[in-house]
Amino acid sequence: MKQVAIVGGGISGLSVAYALEALLVPELSDIVLFEASSELGGVIQSDMWQGQVLEGGPDTLTDRPFGVLDLVHAIGLAHRLIGVRPGAQGTLVYGSDGWLKFSGQEARAYTLAGGLAELPHAVASHLMRTRILRQARVQKLSWDTRGRVRVWWERGVLTADAVILAVPAPIAADLMRPLDPDRARRLEQILYQPRAVVTAVYPSHAFVDVRVYTHTGFMTIKGAPLACSGASWMTTKWNYPGARDHVVLRTFWGPPGVDPSPWSDRELIDRHEHDLTRALGPHQPPEFVRVFRHPYAVPQVPSGWTDSQPRVPYSSYIGMVGPFFAGAGLSDCVHRAWQEASRVTEWMTASGTGIG
Repeated sequence: MKQVAIVGGGISGLSVAYALEALLVPELSDIVLFEASSELGGVIQSDMWQGQVLEGGPDTLTDRPFGVLDLVHAIGLAHRLIGVRPGAQGTLVYGSDGWLKFSGQEARAYTLAGGLAELPHAVASHLMRTRILRQARVQKLSWDTRGRVRVWWERGVLTADAVILAVPAPIAADLMRPLDPDRARRLEQILYQPRAVVTAVYPSHAFVDVRVYTHTGFMTIKGAPLACSGASWMTTKWNYPGARDHVVLRTFWGPPGVDPSPWSDRELIDRHEHDLTRALGPHQPPEFVRVFRHPYAVPQVPSGWTDSQPRVPYSSYIGMVGPFFAGAGLSDCVHRAWQEASRVTEWMTASGTGIG
């Protein structure tokens, strides 16, 4: 019987656990998932203010094959799906010449009525054979005398036959170094750019020029006199249930423009207001603002980078999932998680040895 440890309780780690349970592998004894914080979901961060959904991370579930919408349907969350608000116009582009329409094709998209944080919570509630440990930061990994992996965390040590790292590449590199230094060096090649999101709630008539926020948002391009990389009108974009007494607007700070990490929350809010005034004109101040920060928001994967998994004389499986493999979208992460779960299943079924 095999025991699996999953490091990371974001959507990738939770999806691996769900997929392993769904595959009904007889060789699998149990799964232990370690999450360093008190909350599941990783970059998915939702909040509420007077019935208004506030998103601090991704807000979109994209309709792609074998992706996140399949997971939503599998866990019985489809009744919570909502689409783009009827009549909402597409994304705008803001540049040195003012407003332009976005020329790209926008994919069919959905969100969840109570915020995307409903998704990780629902996945966790469907895990019957997975033990979730919150506030359980994994400190290191090592081999034991039988070639299994010892998972050292703040309150003990667990020995596992298979370990799936569902954490950002720099953290995975630190954990991988005692097990496979070459693989750790490859992970160190992946750099991250931080991002911050300022989500603000305004009175429904806060902005004089209402033509702009009949669109779902805007993105800035080179030459634009703005520091933010774009904005999204959540109450225009999504057909949330309930009354619309407020306008929820969020701006994005980070690549390809500035590094927001040195700025305090107050500085970010001031810059948010400055850019909105410049783009939309004078407006009433927000009634509520929250700043969300993502230090590992955008992985910069070198061209041609691959994660080879060499076979070494140990009877354990070491796998990895996350947005640096095949795309940063939630569908990409879920798809990759199912692929990794299938690889673990094949390894268990074959009772093979080695990594990969």
